[in-house]
Amino acid sequence: MIGAVLAEWPATGQGMGYGMLQGANSFNYVGIWASVALLAGVPVLVYYVIAVLESAVLARFALRDANA
Repeated sequence: MIGAVLAEWPATGQGMGYGMLQGANSFNYVGIWASVALLAGVPVLVYYVIAVLESAVLARFALRDANA
């Protein structure tokens, strides 16, 4: 996630990285911390969603293999 932000920032001059830089220049610390929280929270959420999906898939295929 952080790699994507760093890649899009110089390539487009827009996005979350650019917004954080503009927030620092205008003393918008609430916006900066909101971006940091988003950058930290979204990957954690995605990780847990994938973990739940993985558990569901493994449970289904484990039952199918046991009955075969």
